[in-house]
Amino acid sequence: MQSDQPRPAVLVIEDEVFARIVIADFLADRHLEVLEAENADKALQILEQRQDVKVIFTDINMPGKLNGIELARIVRTRWPRVHVLVTTGAPQKERIPAGSHFVSKPYDQAQLADRIHLLAKAD
Repeated sequence: MQSDQPRPAVLVIEDEVFARIVIADFLADRHLEVLEAENADKALQILEQRQDVKVIFTDINMPGKLNGIELARIVRTRWPRVHVLVTTGAPQKERIPAGSHFVSKPYDQAQLADRIHLLAKAD
């Protein structure tokens, strides 16, 4: 039975193509609308165009002018209703912004999907 409710939109920001595809496909299979970006600049472009993004899931280490922590700070300031979930497998050197969440790599995909669903429903 199809629901009339729109699927919550989550933006996955990950520079490693294989990792991004795997988690994006997994989340899409769990009834989330998944948008993908390979870096913070692309993520910001998407956020400027889409008002339906409920959650961003970003890696900390990625190429470009901004890392995931800097992206999280911008999102928390410009889009305070968007929930931020940050991940890394490296030792965390910077503090994540207040109101953001952290999950360490490697993460359990099912637990991550559950957490994203909870964040997408929160306001």
